[in-house]
Amino acid sequence: MKKNSIFRDALILFLITFVLSVLLSRVKVMTQGRIDMINEEILKKAYLSVCENYYRSEDVTSQIINSLNISKASLRNCNVAYNEAGEKCGYIVSADIAGYGGNINVLVGFTVDGEIRGIEYPESLQETPGIGMRVLDEDFKKSFIGLSYDNYDNVDTITGATISSTAVLQAVSLATDCVNKMKNRGL
Repeated sequence: MKKNSIFRDALILFLITFVLSVLLSRVKVMTQGRIDMINEEILKKAYLSVCENYYRSEDVTSQIINSLNISKASLRNCNVAYNEAGEKCGYIVSADIAGYGGNINVLVGFTVDGEIRGIEYPESLQETPGIGMRVLDEDFKKSFIGLSYDNYDNVDTITGATISSTAVLQAVSLATDCVNKMKNRGL
């Protein structure tokens, strides 16, 4: 009698698990399109905040990555940004650098001349609340605006958030290198 009870309980547990996994996979399929659309909207909003006249972009990452001698894991995207008239209006670079709580994805926008227009974080940060999250402060983000490849290193790290702010500085450094390569190649 115990064998039948164990077998019956195992079968019930299997059926419950099977039904729930089918339902969960169906929910994922039903919501994936909406999730992708929301992520695209977040990214476009970030692009607009770092490149004022942004309308579309051309990904030139594969043309740049080998010349920088870095891993694809660090450099996510190198983009030439265009306005609605199809004229180049700047550059947008996305880089991932290890912070204190995990990778920090930094989106850096540049003018056509190579000056930093702004930085954004299109993904949520896993940095220490109250300390590492200070890289989100507008004053810190604004301290990059107007700088170019030869003077961005004048931005100070944030006291108490040295690892996080250093990671942002490294991402900006990588982004400026990428923009310089794009400009040198006539992109």
